[in-house]
Amino acid sequence: MFKPMMLFATVVVVGSPAFAQPAPAESAPAAEASVAVPREVLERYVGRYALNGALVTVSVTEDGRLLAQLDGQPPGPPLRAVSENEFVADAVGVRLWFEGEGPQATRIRSRYAGAEAIGTRIPEGADVAAAVAAGARMMAPPPPDPSLARYISTKDAVRLPDGRMLNFVCMGEGSPTVILTPGMGDFSGFSWRLVHAQMATTTKVCAWDRPGYGMSDGSPVPQTVATTAADLEAALATGRIPGPYVMVGHSLGAYESLLFADRQRDRVVGMVLVDPSFPGQFVDQPPPPPGVVVSTPADRSAVLRQCAADIRSGALQPGAPDPNNCLRFPPNYSVALSEALTAKALANPLQFESQASFAQSGEEGSRIVLNEGRNYGAMPLIVLSAEWVPPRWPPGISEEVIANVTAGHARIELGHQALAKLSSGGVLQKVADANHYIQHTRPQVVIDAVEEVVGESRATD
Repeated sequence: MFKPMMLFATVVVVGSPAFAQPAPAESAPAAEASVAVPREVLERYVGRYALNGALVTVSVTEDGRLLAQLDGQPPGPPLRAVSENEFVADAVGVRLWFEGEGPQATRIRSRYAGAEAIGTRIPEGADVAAAVAAGARMMAPPPPDPSLARYISTKDAVRLPDGRMLNFVCMGEGSPTVILTPGMGDFSGFSWRLVHAQMATTTKVCAWDRPGYGMSDGSPVPQTVATTAADLEAALATGRIPGPYVMVGHSLGAYESLLFADRQRDRVVGMVLVDPSFPGQFVDQPPPPPGVVVSTPADRSAVLRQCAADIRSGALQPGAPDPNNCLRFPPNYSVALSEALTAKALANPLQFESQASFAQSGEEGSRIVLNEGRNYGAMPLIVLSAEWVPPRWPPGISEEVIANVTAGHARIELGHQALAKLSSGGVLQKVADANHYIQHTRPQVVIDAVEEVVGESRATD
């Protein structure tokens, strides 16, 4: 269906911006602030790179943003800088690093859907085809991940009062039931595949997808964490997935976890928040420095809405041109999973429209979840926070940028501390050697935290 490569950078891309997502680090973590990178630093990254059998051309736009384009594919939105050498393609969850000493970066590193590839700069005058072929021999795409196949199943799906299906994938037995909520833009299988089954050796664990994601039906109403949390509440009210519950939320998934606990406090006996977004995080964020333009949620939303429009017009079909890569999935997705997600998307443009709506709701959701009176008593609560280590700043980075980045991470730390204080038994645990997707980079830490909270909740029954 597509040539498997590990960089789908600006190409809006590989994995339906919807279903796939993903990223290590991977998708643009909601907890990460954009940073301004001086043009002279960006110029160090300009050039051509051989990456996993692909030619990647990196350039800088007139307004000072970085582009990374795969040969033979149309350009997508500019990349968003989260540090001086680290960039994210928000629409698809691809993360890129530029590395090497000297006046020019010598290699590019990409991470997508849990897999990483390293490419090298092609010197001026070198045989491009030979360099790309050599890179292809060095780096093979990851094989399909068989653990993802289980997320096709709809046997645990719940019909909502309006007839829509909200999909859950449950494993294990026992009480309490753990509810896994992914981050913004993430498919639950991508988010939780490395920890779900092992958690389920302890108790029943159910991952769910928001409307329009995975195998869940799209919704005709505008999407925010208020509507998604209401759908979750309605689904669990049916009794098909019995409580009590331990809520586990990654990134923006912390918002639905908090809202559900607010409304159903007597049914929530524990909580684990994985590098969470915190209430108010995206409210009144300072603008980028003058002259710096960053990607916005509108960029991602526009691509998703175009995917929906192409379905309505009939232009988007298997095998037909797919310039927005709406129906292209990561190389570790099996054929069966890709086909199931393709069929789901083509059946109703509401799939992409729901995603587009939710993609633009971050700031509104950040306001919705504000609640100064929130208090969870002595409920077992663990907040896992990826430890930030200041990078080695390259020459040319201004003191203003360094101060802004440092202040942004300090604000996140304060937000995580506040979340831990929602319970007298709350614990803030810093996680070293992890990125925003702690469940991917340090999966055992997440598994242990959930087992600890489950154990504490059982002890207090």
